[in-house]
Amino acid sequence: MFGCFILHLVEIPYLWSYSDMPCKLRYKVINEITHVFLTGELTQSIKSNLSNSIEKIITHCPKIIHLDITGIKYIDSAGIGELLVIHSMLYKRDGRLVIVNPSPECKEILNTILRNIIEIKTSESVT
Repeated sequence: MFGCFILHLVEIPYLWSYSDMPCKLRYKVINEITHVFLTGELTQSIKSNLSNSIEKIITHCPKIIHLDITGIKYIDSAGIGELLVIHSMLYKRDGRLVIVNPSPECKEILNTILRNIIEIKTSESVT
Protein backbone atom coordinates (compact mmCIF):
# COMPACT_ATOMS: atom_id res chain seq x y z
CA MET A 1 0.00 0.00 0.00
CA PHE A 2 2.77 2.45 0.91
CA GLY A 3 5.31 0.99 -1.50
CA CYS A 4 5.17 4.10 -3.69
CA PHE A 5 7.79 6.79 -3.51
CA ILE A 6 6.44 10.12 -2.26
CA LEU A 7 8.50 13.29 -1.96
CA HIS A 8 7.09 16.54 -0.63
CA LEU A 9 8.54 19.83 0.55
CA VAL A 10 6.83 21.80 3.28
CA GLU A 11 8.07 25.08 4.71
CA ILE A 12 7.20 25.42 8.38
CA PRO A 13 6.13 29.02 9.03
CA TYR A 14 7.63 30.93 11.93
CA LEU A 15 5.53 31.99 14.86
CA TRP A 16 8.44 34.25 15.74
CA SER A 17 12.03 33.91 14.72
CA TYR A 18 15.47 33.84 16.25
CA SER A 19 17.01 32.89 12.92
CA ASP A 20 17.03 34.22 9.38
CA MET A 21 16.52 30.70 8.02
CA PRO A 22 13.19 28.84 8.32
CA CYS A 23 13.05 25.19 9.27
CA LYS A 24 12.21 23.20 6.16
CA LEU A 25 10.70 19.75 6.05
CA ARG A 26 10.51 17.25 3.23
CA TYR A 27 9.47 13.62 3.33
CA LYS A 28 9.28 10.45 1.33
CA VAL A 29 7.83 6.99 1.93
CA ILE A 30 10.00 3.93 1.35
CA ASN A 31 9.15 0.40 2.46
CA GLU A 32 6.44 1.27 5.02
CA ILE A 33 8.58 4.00 6.64
CA THR A 34 8.02 7.74 6.32
CA HIS A 35 11.41 9.43 6.08
CA VAL A 36 11.22 13.08 7.17
CA PHE A 37 14.19 15.37 6.50
CA LEU A 38 14.63 18.65 8.41
CA THR A 39 16.99 21.55 7.79
CA GLY A 40 17.46 24.72 9.80
CA GLU A 41 17.01 24.97 13.56
CA LEU A 42 14.67 23.25 16.02
CA THR A 43 13.90 26.19 18.28
CA GLN A 44 10.98 28.08 19.79
CA SER A 45 10.35 29.52 16.33
CA ILE A 46 8.85 26.24 15.04
CA LYS A 47 6.87 25.43 18.19
CA SER A 48 3.79 23.34 17.32
CA ASN A 49 4.28 23.83 13.57
CA LEU A 50 6.53 20.78 13.29
CA SER A 51 4.18 18.46 15.19
CA ASN A 52 1.20 19.83 13.21
CA SER A 53 3.05 19.09 9.95
CA ILE A 54 3.91 15.56 11.10
CA GLU A 55 0.28 15.01 12.10
CA LYS A 56 -0.83 15.95 8.58
CA ILE A 57 1.78 13.65 7.04
CA ILE A 58 0.70 10.59 9.05
CA THR A 59 -2.90 10.93 7.93
CA HIS A 60 -1.83 9.45 4.58
CA CYS A 61 1.60 7.91 5.25
CA PRO A 62 3.00 5.15 7.50
CA LYS A 63 3.18 6.01 11.18
CA ILE A 64 6.78 4.88 11.53
CA ILE A 65 8.74 8.11 11.17
CA HIS A 66 12.49 8.27 10.64
CA LEU A 67 13.25 11.93 11.38
CA ASP A 68 16.56 12.75 9.68
CA ILE A 69 18.02 15.80 11.36
CA THR A 70 21.36 15.87 9.53
CA GLY A 71 20.50 19.42 8.44
CA ILE A 72 19.69 20.64 11.97
CA LYS A 73 22.65 22.46 13.52
CA TYR A 74 20.97 23.78 16.65
CA ILE A 75 18.23 22.54 18.95
CA ASP A 76 16.89 24.23 22.06
CA SER A 77 14.55 23.05 24.83
CA ALA A 78 11.47 23.97 22.76
CA GLY A 79 12.81 21.82 19.90
CA ILE A 80 13.32 18.89 22.27
CA GLY A 81 9.81 19.46 23.59
CA GLU A 82 8.48 19.34 20.03
CA LEU A 83 10.24 15.99 19.47
CA LEU A 84 8.56 14.66 22.62
CA VAL A 85 5.17 15.86 21.37
CA ILE A 86 5.74 14.02 18.08
CA HIS A 87 6.88 10.88 19.93
CA SER A 88 3.76 10.95 22.12
CA MET A 89 1.45 11.57 19.15
CA LEU A 90 2.91 8.63 17.22
CA TYR A 91 2.93 6.35 20.28
CA LYS A 92 -0.79 6.97 20.84
CA ARG A 93 -1.43 5.95 17.23
CA ASP A 94 0.71 2.79 17.37
CA GLY A 95 3.50 4.53 15.50
CA ARG A 96 7.14 5.15 16.29
CA LEU A 97 9.64 8.00 16.04
CA VAL A 98 13.29 7.34 15.28
CA ILE A 99 15.71 10.28 15.19
CA VAL A 100 18.29 9.73 12.47
CA ASN A 101 21.71 11.28 11.86
CA PRO A 102 21.90 14.02 14.49
CA SER A 103 24.76 16.43 13.90
CA PRO A 104 27.61 16.30 16.40
CA GLU A 105 26.27 19.57 17.83
CA CYS A 106 22.88 17.99 18.59
CA LYS A 107 23.84 14.37 19.27
CA GLU A 108 25.21 14.88 22.78
CA ILE A 109 22.15 16.77 24.07
CA LEU A 110 19.72 14.35 22.40
CA ASN A 111 21.49 11.32 23.85
CA THR A 112 21.56 12.93 27.29
CA ILE A 113 17.87 13.83 27.37
CA LEU A 114 16.08 11.44 25.00
CA ARG A 115 18.09 8.22 24.75
CA ASN A 116 15.72 6.23 27.00
CA ILE A 117 12.61 7.65 25.33
CA ILE A 118 13.26 7.97 21.59
CA GLU A 119 15.50 5.76 19.47
CA ILE A 120 18.45 7.70 18.03
CA LYS A 121 20.44 6.28 15.10
CA THR A 122 23.53 7.43 13.28
CA SER A 123 24.08 6.83 9.57
CA GLU A 124 26.11 3.70 10.39
CA SER A 125 23.21 2.12 12.29
CA VAL A 126 20.32 3.08 9.95
CA THR A 127 18.81 0.11 8.17
